Amino acid sequence: MGYKIAGYPLTVLSSAVHAIREALHDIREGKMPERMIGFTELQPVVGFPVYDETLKRFEIEK
Repeated sequence: MGYKIAGYPLTVLSSAVHAIREALHDIREGKMPERMIGFTELQPVVGFPVYDETLKRFEIEK
């Protein structure tokens, strides 16, 4: 069981590398990649909401 579970991260990583290569190939060919998530869906994945909340703490009142 430990071996099977240990393989999942490599499966995800391999899938990500494949998708990155496809996207870079499309960009090099002057095309937009077909398989992309939208910007709204991307924001929480990369941490925009946390960044926005942190930024609010440093705002100066006018």
